[in-house]
Amino acid sequence: MALTAPHRAPSSPRVASAEPRARCARQTFVRRARCAEPQRATRREELVELQDDFSFETSHVRVTRMRDADVRACVELIVDAFADTPDAKPRAFVLKYLIGATTRRDGEECALVAKSLDDDRLVGFVSVSITANARLEEKNRDMVVPSDAAYLANACVAREARRRGVGGALVRATEALVLDMGGCDVWLHVRTDDVGASALYAKEGYDEVARERAGGVFGALFGGGGAKSSAPRALMRKVIKPGSNFMLS
Repeated sequence: MALTAPHRAPSSPRVASAEPRARCARQTFVRRARCAEPQRATRREELVELQDDFSFETSHVRVTRMRDADVRACVELIVDAFADTPDAKPRAFVLKYLIGATTRRDGEECALVAKSLDDDRLVGFVSVSITANARLEEKNRDMVVPSDAAYLANACVAREARRRGVGGALVRATEALVLDMGGCDVWLHVRTDDVGASALYAKEGYDEVARERAGGVFGALFGGGGAKSSAPRALMRKVIKPGSNFMLS
């Protein structure tokens, strides 16, 4: 008699061993899905995007962020606007400043330009910084702007466009941008002998906070420093909403 192996029913598939593999596959998929998720933009990136998209319009002008194509016209505007003041700067100095304003994409300072709705001509310029890092050091302690506050500077209007509401549009555009960025107030320096600018800021709701003694160093142009002026500066502030600044927090 031939010997035969004992009969055994065919074994069922080992389901238990398949489950760990399935679990591992799911875990791998989840890891890959997490890696594929886009990273959240940083606060600085959000500010830069907001500044790039900003637009403020009145019946006569549109105010937007300065672009590379605007630099040449801005140089001519600024040099001419400040030519007869203690804040006059060489053309090369202004050009370097403006190139830096367009290439430095850290969200700490934004240059705005006003263009006529009629012919798209550049008629105004202003800059706004939101940290002390973007401003030169203020030597007079009584005239220091809070480090986390918005600072309006370098405001100027083309001679042929003055007294047409361009200055007011620049101020209100700055305030609108600051609000969008999470700020609650705007500060500025102005020479007390600049009757037109002083009247404009007072009309727009700015209050004098401090005033330096005559013969001090005027530093409103390009964030600080500047030449000696016989006229003292006034430090002015406007609260645009209750609360605290959190633009870079």
